[in-house]
Amino acid sequence: MLVNAEDLRIGNLVYKKGKCITVRNICDIGINFEVDTYGHCDQIYWTLYNEISPIGITEEWLKKFGFFKYNSAWVLKEPTTNMLEFNFSIWEDFSYNTGEIKPPLEFVHQLQNLYFTLTGAELTLKV
Repeated sequence: MLVNAEDLRIGNLVYKKGKCITVRNICDIGINFEVDTYGHCDQIYWTLYNEISPIGITEEWLKKFGFFKYNSAWVLKEPTTNMLEFNFSIWEDFSYNTGEIKPPLEFVHQLQNLYFTLTGAELTLKV
């Protein structure tokens, strides 16, 4: 399965030949866009679009980001009694649902992008 080019951001995690890599730069977006996984934008270091695949969300990946199970959700920190404090969480089936808005959450890069969109911070590996 290929990653949609428009879904990628710098810092996203993807697989290249079964190995986890980080997108450092997107040098060219098009049919044959290249992903720079070394931070250079030099043709020697380019990874072709068709050489990368998305990483499926699993419990193992959530734990690597620091999530833990709390009731029927995966959370980054325990909720407090202060209802104004925002806590990012996803359901135990790895979905994010706020009523009408149900963004796709099948892959790690989608989770990273949603987290960034909602918090303005990067979701980084803790392990």
